[in-house]
Amino acid sequence: MNDTELDALLAPAALPTPATLDGDLTSLVGDAERAARRAGRTPRIVAGGVALSLALGGATAAAASVGVFDWEPWAESAPSNTFTLPSGIECELRMGNVIIGDPEAAAAAQDIIDHTDFIAEVDMEAQLAAVQNSEVSDDRKYRMALSMGAQFLVMEKLEERGFDLDAIHFGSISGEGHCAGEVE
Repeated sequence: MNDTELDALLAPAALPTPATLDGDLTSLVGDAERAARRAGRTPRIVAGGVALSLALGGATAAAASVGVFDWEPWAESAPSNTFTLPSGIECELRMGNVIIGDPEAAAAAQDIIDHTDFIAEVDMEAQLAAVQNSEVSDDRKYRMALSMGAQFLVMEKLEERGFDLDAIHFGSISGEGHCAGEVE
């Protein structure tokens, strides 16, 4: 069986994704880089940051809304940050599953995740400014802004600890979110 045949078999099982998501993410990455520059941060978005946005805004929310939500194995014991969306819905963000080539930097990133209150420390004003032109709900904008901000914050704190993100082969940090009662 080739990839095309496998894709055809798996396509009916895929969760629905808004048609504009790819364009929104491309736009969000550019907007986030510009906002980070204005805020004086180093604008480095990696695949993990985009994956984090998708985890908070796409398949996870869909799974939660139909009652089939389970944490990924890595997230079952990951540190938890709770937050409230603009609509009043309570959510939880868990981060972890660090993939960084340098073991010392990976341990430092995990330590940062374990001891950071992302809800209190992410510059949400700057991150929300980066996603303001997205054609998605305010709740989705908030989740995307938080996920990008959390990724930026980990990278910023690694740099503060003296790590060169290019030299350590920064791969990704996973994030998973769950919102109670979400119907989006």
